Amino acid sequence: MTERVKVKRLYFLGQFNNLEVENEVTDIPSEIINNPKTRGLLSMVLLLSVEKTYRRYLQMQHNLNQLPAGENLGEKLQDAINVIEEVESHTYNELLELISPNKEAKQLEEKQN
Repeated sequence: MTERVKVKRLYFLGQFNNLEVENEVTDIPSEIINNPKTRGLLSMVLLLSVEKTYRRYLQMQHNLNQLPAGENLGEKLQDAINVIEEVESHTYNELLELISPNKEAKQLEEKQN
């Protein structure tokens, strides 16, 4: 039996504008999903991916709007993306270590690359 994990976030952008971002992993073997540690790490990887997508969206909007010189928003967004990527990478690697004895780990790694 296989399961799925899904993370969905709704971001308020102001003036009745929202951004909905979601990420999902399907066909997760039951031995992985039934382990609270691997399930939690997998959920965290998905959440970090969603957060990174949101920050990239903000960065893209910043670049498109070309804020006047002196604004540090672009640098702050890049710093946030870098931190999220670092945490995401660490969490992903920790998850792979926990499930590496399983053939599913190699399949998961191949999907990510």
